[in-house]
Amino acid sequence: MSLRFERYRWGGGEEWITVRGPADGPRVLIVPPLFEEMNFTRATLTAFTCILAERGIGTWLIDLPGTGESERHLETVTWDAWREAVAAAALAIGRPHLAAIRGGALLDDRATGASRWRFAATPGASLIRQMERAQAIGDREGGRPLAHAAAPLRDLIGYRMPIALVDALRGAVPALFPDRLRSVPFPLPDHAPGIAPWRRAEPTADVALAAALAADLADWIDQCGG
Repeated sequence: MSLRFERYRWGGGEEWITVRGPADGPRVLIVPPLFEEMNFTRATLTAFTCILAERGIGTWLIDLPGTGESERHLETVTWDAWREAVAAAALAIGRPHLAAIRGGALLDDRATGASRWRFAATPGASLIRQMERAQAIGDREGGRPLAHAAAPLRDLIGYRMPIALVDALRGAVPALFPDRLRSVPFPLPDHAPGIAPWRRAEPTADVALAAALAADLADWIDQCGG
């Protein structure tokens, strides 16, 4: 099973993209979850891409600017930069199917793709509330003062980001499209509920969930004509 690392270019420079599977079959650009949810979902995402590769579907999993192996600092990133980066990656791959997961579904609106498939899409306000709640608990336990609302940068569970990015995320919702959009909830209708990967105590892989999602996405790609 082929695994390679490439770079994609956007207006602010270049970022890394993890490619798995064949290049001559259907192509899927994966827009990952955001912040700590990506860390806890990574192992399940790896299983997901491996299963898709076995089905002859290639995947491109991007690092957003300021995340993963990016050379940019998160505190310099804007919301529009993330959206622009997703659009640029889709253009470089060549009109792929777009698979967005959790907060990634907030960033696929500018990208041109053969279709859109979203798993457990969530509004940005929900993500920010979770991060602020966790930060407040940590601050109380550590005896630290609460962050000043007017500060230009905000520390949330180890992520130092511009307040403008926090505000943009707080107001973001997944964009609606009239066709070629499939939204998959968690838990899946025919899959045992379990615990969502992004809510587990440890970032372990949910292989059964990965297989169910891969089957659903593969079926969706077939419906859209490959």
